[in-house]
Amino acid sequence: MTFTGCPWFWLGAALLLAQDGAPPAAAQPKPPKPRRVVLIGDSLAVGLAKPLAAELGARGAALQVRAATGANAGAFTEGSGASALGALLADFKPDVVLVSLGTNDTVPGAEALAKKLPARFALLASPKRLGGARVAFLEPPALPWSREPIHQAAAYARAPLIVAPAIEQERDRIHPTGAGYAAWSKFIAGRKEIFP
Repeated sequence: MTFTGCPWFWLGAALLLAQDGAPPAAAQPKPPKPRRVVLIGDSLAVGLAKPLAAELGARGAALQVRAATGANAGAFTEGSGASALGALLADFKPDVVLVSLGTNDTVPGAEALAKKLPARFALLASPKRLGGARVAFLEPPALPWSREPIHQAAAYARAPLIVAPAIEQERDRIHPTGAGYAAWSKFIAGRKEIFP
């Protein structure tokens, strides 16, 4: 039997032809797992602080939080709030910045704040400001009003939006319960935007 008559020869030839002579694709390096995470935001971030710190701590990351009940995006992009955030980013040097804002900017009657949201989100996602940190915006859990302006603002900032899962909420239909915050924190900590 000739060499070309061997079935293994033709199988090998077929495999080579299937590759079209292309070299194997180079594997894209994954970004390193974060060790320092900053969370900024409103009352939802206040509620996330403790359970998210526990979830991230279990993954070897530390969490710093700057949040205030009633905060809108302007609280971190203007005046003393912007200065305080800048100092935190410079000192802590986070790998990831999570932004939980927009709920108070989009509440019915806050049309003036909603109009400013895209520019403020873009400023929060500015690479120059972040010093190399990745940024991700957190969609709030289901609200009694539309979350679409938050989606649009995150898209305008060209930053990922981590869509909130369905979680247990308080009777106000805005804030999660304790169990809801725990489930949301676990979901956030498991996202590829945070831990690739």
